Amino acid sequence: MQESLTKKQQAVYDYLLGEVRRNGYPPSIKDICDALGLRSTATVHSHLTVLEKKGYIRKYPTKNRTFELVDRPPPAAPAPQRPPDTPGRFVYRVQHDNLRHLGLLPGDIVTCKRGADKGRLVVLWEHGGMTLRPHDQVDFKNDEVLGIAVEMRRKFDT
Repeated sequence: MQESLTKKQQAVYDYLLGEVRRNGYPPSIKDICDALGLRSTATVHSHLTVLEKKGYIRKYPTKNRTFELVDRPPPAAPAPQRPPDTPGRFVYRVQHDNLRHLGLLPGDIVTCKRGADKGRLVVLWEHGGMTLRPHDQVDFKNDEVLGIAVEMRRKFDT
């Protein structure tokens, strides 16, 4: 399971996620500084290094502004199990913070059913694990669709 982030690391990650989804490419270090009110580019580099070590992003050192957001648990996590190919429902436990933009948090349990309805949250098998994406971000010819999300449960600490 990915390590949790500090508030500043989470702010950097949320900004990166938003910019990549909005523009299709990551922001510059200067853009991150300006957006988050940071004065030092070294601080941003430090946050990016920590995000990489914690498994939230994967940087490519030979190319500037090139990294990918990791949308699955890091390799050290136990291998996820693929749901059986039987009709009916199955569950997916959110294990990382990368689905926050969809309103899902680590520990949430998503009940899924087979099929793919337009406008729904789609469950995919990708890179050896399950993930969720909005219907409009799924390539139905190449992505392996397992089903759709129909219910989410969240346990609150008491």
